[in-house]
Amino acid sequence: MKKMIAKNHIVNITIGIIFVAFFLTTFFMGILEDWVTYIVAALIIVFSTLRFIKDYKFYHDNRALAILTIEFILALALAGVLMLDLGLEVTLTVALGALLYMRGFVYLIILQLLKKSDNFVKFLIYIAIMTLGAYILFAGMPFLTHLDVVILIIGLAIGIFYVFIGINQLTHQKPKEQKTETQKT
Repeated sequence: MKKMIAKNHIVNITIGIIFVAFFLTTFFMGILEDWVTYIVAALIIVFSTLRFIKDYKFYHDNRALAILTIEFILALALAGVLMLDLGLEVTLTVALGALLYMRGFVYLIILQLLKKSDNFVKFLIYIAIMTLGAYILFAGMPFLTHLDVVILIIGLAIGIFYVFIGINQLTHQKPKEQKTETQKT
């Protein structure tokens, strides 16, 4: 997380204000509701890629890497189907349910394949992820009808976080740094 925060308080405050303004504007103009599918598809691509890279570095067994690669390709395919709207009956609930179920299933398959045991809490978390994925996939989730509100809340939280970090950096600046900064302007 520290890599995503700039050392300059002005940059952090600016990023935060841009986030808040963007999400409030798009929500109240009704644009965010139209973009929900594309935002979720983009998030699927980003998080699947980051998780794939992390897991690819962790596992050294070719069988586990093959399973992870297949899961990654399927996640990208689901995101592509969501973005392109190919006329298939793939909704957000189907895509999110399938991805969560697939993530839990792949974790359990890799544990079994490598004949490893893992932390019990982590094991329970992946069982819960798999169960939640199955529930979303087959029963649907009522909160997904208002996913634009959920994305608004997340976007506002990120923006407020950046503004808070920027203000915190500004108030905890050393006097020498403040003098050099005022001399620059």
